[in-house]
Amino acid sequence: MALTPHEFLLATPRGAYTTVLVRDGTRLVNWARHVERLERSLLAMQTAFDGFYDAYYAWKEASRAAESMLLRSLLGPPIRAALQAAHAAQTAAGDLMLMIVMVPAPAQPSGLDVRVHVHPYSSSTQAGSAVILGGPRSVPIGKDTGWVTERQMLEQQRGDAVEVLLCSEEGGVLEGLVTNFFVVAAPSDGAAAPILWTAGMHDGAVWGTVRAQVLEACAQLGIQVVEQAPRMHSRHTWTEAFLTNGLRTVQPLTSISCGAANVWGHKRWELRFPEAPGPITAAVHAALLPLLPAVDVADL
Repeated sequence: MALTPHEFLLATPRGAYTTVLVRDGTRLVNWARHVERLERSLLAMQTAFDGFYDAYYAWKEASRAAESMLLRSLLGPPIRAALQAAHAAQTAAGDLMLMIVMVPAPAQPSGLDVRVHVHPYSSSTQAGSAVILGGPRSVPIGKDTGWVTERQMLEQQRGDAVEVLLCSEEGGVLEGLVTNFFVVAAPSDGAAAPILWTAGMHDGAVWGTVRAQVLEACAQLGIQVVEQAPRMHSRHTWTEAFLTNGLRTVQPLTSISCGAANVWGHKRWELRFPEAPGPITAAVHAALLPLLPAVDVADL
């Protein structure tokens, strides 16, 4: 029996990873951003765990080529093989989720062993609730499969919520377990329009593939963005909220609560939004979709 995505990540040795949406089993959505995320995650793990990817970085330096080109050359063959196998097994009729893990492999010329897993994906971006429970991830910025193990207890406490949110001891809401988090705040301090808040890289939030395009969409729409973790004590100004990641794209939130079991002992509260999606969320989503290009697997 084929492994579920969760089982695959738990069974694979620790490494930087990303999850790509594959439309109709052939077109990889936002591929360039996923390659960029792998670059950032490799560096984040090399920094967090001294020497973790030494063999890879030695190969990269010796190659004297752009890192994105090197990664693309490594990723193309196993991805094509995995998708061809999925088609042969008749499991690639619709959309797929493609998981890529870069496992350290000093014996390999590149210092990497690329592990790929394909699984059918049914999109679900229906509005839902989120609950604040956890603290910051141990490897900020990068996507690390070690986080899959670390977050299991938080996932068990999620209840009916569509996502668990992480926050700092000071009350800054950072991100979800597998998503970036955004809130729309009412105008204040002389601002003429609502402001979109989201944690920045300096806060330790993961570099999200769709997050980058949300910022681009907001620039097109003239929406002011503050890249700073929204603080819980300012929640009375929040009028909308949504999550983003490479699979869900944009998922509106109907409510946010601070769970009684949150790691910092913050007081319990709940905030409900009058509509989900709200007007800013809907506008961002509409402007975002044209910014998510798809690359055919044959062109990798």
